[in-house]
Amino acid sequence: MCGIAGIYCSNANDDFLQQIHPFTNSMAHRGKDANNFFVSTNIALGHQRLSIIDLSDNANQPMTSINGRYTIVYNGELFNYNDIKYYFSHKYPESFKQLRSYSDTEMILELFAIEGEAVFDKLNGMFSIAIWDQNEQSLVLARDPIGIKPLYFSKFDNYFCFASELKAFYEILPKTSVDDMAVAYYLHLGYIPHPFTILSQVNKFPAGHFAKVKSDNFELHQYHYFDVINNQNITYSQAREQVKQAIENAVKGALVSDVKIGVLLSGGIDSSLVASIAAKNQTNPITAFTIEQKDKNFNEGEYASKIAKYLGINYKPLMVDYEFLTSNLDNVLMKMDEPLADSSFLVTHAISAFASNDVKVALSGDGGDELFLGYGMYRWAKRLTNTAVSSLKPFASAIFKNIPSQRFNRWAQFFDIKEELHSNIYSIENNYFTSWQLKDLLNQDFQLNFSNINIDDPILKQEWFDFTYYLPDDLLVKVDRASMANTLELRPPLLSTELADLAWSIPIKYKMHGNQLKIMLKDILSDYLPRELYDRPKKGFAIPLAKWCRNELKDNITSSLTNHQSSIYNFINYNFVNSLISNFYNENIEYLAGRIWNLYILNFYLESHKL
Repeated sequence: MCGIAGIYCSNANDDFLQQIHPFTNSMAHRGKDANNFFVSTNIALGHQRLSIIDLSDNANQPMTSINGRYTIVYNGELFNYNDIKYYFSHKYPESFKQLRSYSDTEMILELFAIEGEAVFDKLNGMFSIAIWDQNEQSLVLARDPIGIKPLYFSKFDNYFCFASELKAFYEILPKTSVDDMAVAYYLHLGYIPHPFTILSQVNKFPAGHFAKVKSDNFELHQYHYFDVINNQNITYSQAREQVKQAIENAVKGALVSDVKIGVLLSGGIDSSLVASIAAKNQTNPITAFTIEQKDKNFNEGEYASKIAKYLGINYKPLMVDYEFLTSNLDNVLMKMDEPLADSSFLVTHAISAFASNDVKVALSGDGGDELFLGYGMYRWAKRLTNTAVSSLKPFASAIFKNIPSQRFNRWAQFFDIKEELHSNIYSIENNYFTSWQLKDLLNQDFQLNFSNINIDDPILKQEWFDFTYYLPDDLLVKVDRASMANTLELRPPLLSTELADLAWSIPIKYKMHGNQLKIMLKDILSDYLPRELYDRPKKGFAIPLAKWCRNELKDNITSSLTNHQSSIYNFINYNFVNSLISNFYNENIEYLAGRIWNLYILNFYLESHKL
């Protein structure tokens, strides 16, 4: 894992290319093993290396091809490293013999020199890649099919710039301004969906695409599509065996490393499955890192320790509480890189810092919920599109609003949805602002717009929304920033391209039956662990946000959000927020904590960056 950056300019020998140094160095935390640059006519590339495979200097980047034509900077790891190595050595044996290293970087570079952009769809893993063509004076960018590894870009004046993190652009942009549309999306979702960023001048590069940049031309091409096949001809046992094999392949591939590897173990289905397969296939001792909390409602340490003991792997728990997680709160929040209301960032950052004391690489269970239906949102998508329920929505909403129960009052919002069904289900489930609440919150009106997919099943549509937006723009942003801030590479094998393709092809009834979620993964896990170790309600790495907002964080929040001069009020309605704060603190409406934290994080970011 690394940090990459680049500046392309159509004017030869432009002095601005020297800005590649601060541009790249701003991401030094992403890789401290090497820091190198390539500067030539029209192009400057920078790289911060975290050495994982082939620790020698031969694998340093930027790396130029054997023929001298191409130069690459690459951030990522391949889950099919051994398959690519086999393919290269057998199809192009003479070229393979000339390799100067055994790094995945050089194999990608030399295969690109032979096959061009066709190589990208052969790569199964997490990556952002930039390759400079000295002959054509052109730049090619590519990002993995799911968007595991970040890539941002900006076009201004005669320059095209790219980097692994948004913060790098503050080093080179002549001016920065807030994208109003990004603010609206953030308030609705708690994250900023692609292609937007908080800055008007910067965009997220789309997953599963490559682009060619030459002079003023920017040509974007999609190289990988996830087809929702919903194959009804496959039996459950066939699908189960294929999924199990794909997971095993991915975990085995994710274990390829020249440094020690650990696993983040929450005690839930996904991380337990990854840990089980890793323990079975790793020759060297593997360590499980987990979070333990004093609050029993959020503590999964008891289960994680039993799972680690059963698997025969080392177990290292980190006990956290409010003081531990917030002892340097402002510094931790700055590492988010852009506004992100996902409060589990604090815990992910803490466990990443803890694990990085022992390992440079850790496996995670991210992706299982999105690919195999692990969220309560899928139940709501099914309920709200039921014909009988649809006709009763107004009555259900009125009834739930009048029941003296916060749970039912919150449920009433689901029955008020009249537009953007899937984003509003997500927003309500996570206690953010619905599309209709935005109209009162914002100082101007916005029309939310999400890409859709031509499928009829409402559960699949909700899953597609989460896979397309929540996964790459919240979950994977959180994991990347929290881990890389601590120079730790986190690998999510459940997000291998092979497994994702397969997950989208199997019938939904194999993933969810009635109200039972993630049934196939639970069934597969039973091949490795006794059910009593994992068959329980989902927790994951979470914190008691409502309790903290009401008590320990109250002074921070009120001083930030009750100040008329706060930066956030350039975009939103002060009276609306004041009423929200009153309802939370005076009426003790707990689910409003998500909205309070959402606003607090946005204001913190705006003021920290003087926006």
